[in-house]
Amino acid sequence: PGVVSISATGLVTANANTYTFTVTNVSGCTSPSSANIVVNAQPSAPSAPTVGSIIQPTCTTATGSFQITGYNAANTYT
Repeated sequence: PGVVSISATGLVTANANTYTFTVTNVSGCTSPSSANIVVNAQPSAPSAPTVGSIIQPTCTTATGSFQITGYNAANTYT
């Protein structure tokens, strides 16, 4: 019930669960079960970034800056 689809090339799209598969040929013979295939749950999305202090440009400095609260260098920010 967790399998969403099986493509013509054999790509299986499935929800998180543990699965085994068998194959039955046109003669009705069925293979032994495959090893367990584990599809992990979808990872959670990170929280939205929030802005900390903001420094605006001045008469002598043309650029401004801002701080990302909770910045994590392991993540990619765009």
